[in-house]
Amino acid sequence: MKNKKGAIIILTGPSGAGKTTLCDALFKSFTNLRFSVSCTTRPARDDEIDGIHYQFLSKEQFQEGIARGDFVEYAEVHGNFYGTLKTELQTGIDVGWLTLLDIDVQGQINIKKLYGDYAVSIFVTTPSYKDLERRLLMRGTEDINSLQERLQSAALEMKQIPLFDYLIINDDKERASNEIVSVVRAFLCTIPRYDVQGFINNWAQH
Repeated sequence: MKNKKGAIIILTGPSGAGKTTLCDALFKSFTNLRFSVSCTTRPARDDEIDGIHYQFLSKEQFQEGIARGDFVEYAEVHGNFYGTLKTELQTGIDVGWLTLLDIDVQGQINIKKLYGDYAVSIFVTTPSYKDLERRLLMRGTEDINSLQERLQSAALEMKQIPLFDYLIINDDKERASNEIVSVVRAFLCTIPRYDVQGFINNWAQH
């Protein structure tokens, strides 16, 4: 009998690696998938809605949440705080959702420690530094300082790949999309996600 509890899918990787495209592939394949709505102190962009894209908090509100222990993980990135609420993840596990997160390396370490068999971590990246630089330039959303910050952050993140369960090199959208869907399907069939003894007992009685 399959465990009815939900699961946590963690995506990490440099900005520009194509995580959004891979998220779209997951949403097309899993009807019970939902994005974790992270908290942030950065200002909302014109097309962003509070409570849907992020929960937008002031720095004071965020720091109060840290003091209360509300966050399972949080980080300061480029001068703004980002974090995931414990209640957001636990609710998903309890009701059977697949909760998708796009977080940094330290965040995935914290979540894996707390949720163990209910969390799978996937690192997504480009084939090379030059390829990432090209993609960021093509987006046209970064000034020179921001571009350099993102590239420096990416170089540091790459060193943490061994801490993850899976690596996807996004050099072909279709292949990478198929790979990430296969990873999640395989994860949902891992032994710890089953009531193995209950299944064995039931199997033996029929």
